[in-house]
Amino acid sequence: MMTETPLNHIERPLPPWSHCAPKTQCGRARNDVAAIVSIAEFAASVKRDGQQRIAYTTCMTCWSATTSQAYEWDQEPNGTMMRYLTSARQDDKRMIQRELRALACLVDAYRDEFDALVIGLTAVRDIEDST
Repeated sequence: MMTETPLNHIERPLPPWSHCAPKTQCGRARNDVAAIVSIAEFAASVKRDGQQRIAYTTCMTCWSATTSQAYEWDQEPNGTMMRYLTSARQDDKRMIQRELRALACLVDAYRDEFDALVIGLTAVRDIEDST
């Protein structure tokens, strides 16, 4: 028996500065789906209820994308950026170009602060890697 409950879609992580419209892992607009969960909520529900049960309530395209290439910005910014850049639609590509140019202008205007922040984050990463 099929359920009438809408499928959960999983949100696609974006860089924190993004002006692009939020999307799901399957590429649908966030406002085009009835139910959306974060990657963390999806992972918790799979852990709590099991893969088979959650498979009945989750978009399989979102599921597949999440298990193969979902990256949260805080844990893996490189993966988030890769997906952000490679899966953008044409109108998003124009926005991303503007965002990247704006980021470059900010770095240029605040070079000393940027360099200090990168050095500080490098030191934090070195400490994390040694523990």
